[in-house]
Amino acid sequence: MKATRDVNGDWIVDAGALVDYKEIRQAEPTSRVLSGSSDHGYDAEYIGYGNIHGIPVKVVYLLTDDDMCCEGGEPYDDQGDYDWKTALEQGRIIVDIDELTETQYNQLLTTGEITNA
Repeated sequence: MKATRDVNGDWIVDAGALVDYKEIRQAEPTSRVLSGSSDHGYDAEYIGYGNIHGIPVKVVYLLTDDDMCCEGGEPYDDQGDYDWKTALEQGRIIVDIDELTETQYNQLLTTGEITNA
């Protein structure tokens, strides 16, 4: 799996890899959508945890008020009704470097690629 480092130093995975994403822990809201942050302008951020081909990742979902409301403008009662597809397109998939083995971490640093070995 290929990953590229972004301006914040995170290792970002191509969104196409999401096809193989296996959720381990359901997305939870964060308080990271702060003025001046790269996520500023969104109304909510959620982070989910899982893996892609056994490689640990965090999935960041960014939502606007429109993504969290039905057509009448009222917020959905159930978070399951949010527009998660759009939220992911606005977000990113990050390699969870804290969960990598030393071999995987070194692989990532030297080649920008990582395998489940």
